[in-house]
Amino acid sequence: MQQIESGKMTERKESNSGAIVDGTSRDENALSFLVGIGLDGRDGQFRITRGEDFQIVGGSDRTHRRMQDKIMHVQEDLAKKGRTIASIQPDDFDDIGRILKEE
Repeated sequence: MQQIESGKMTERKESNSGAIVDGTSRDENALSFLVGIGLDGRDGQFRITRGEDFQIVGGSDRTHRRMQDKIMHVQEDLAKKGRTIASIQPDDFDDIGRILKEE
């Protein structure tokens, strides 16, 4: 897929995880941040978990814990590559998508 941005054409492709990855170089000042939102909380509790490069809000206790586990798994996977969520690279999106799809 091609897209015109600010008068220049860039290549965009969809990764296996469904994330759109464009062919432009990464802005070194850009920040990467993961957000998890749970919508099934019905017990009157509002859950928030914050990290340096992620935030999880809402959800039932079970859902919130599952999102916490997923974020920890993503962070561990990136750490093996010497990266963090903040220093994520386009080729990491497939791995993150795989982790998020796991039961």
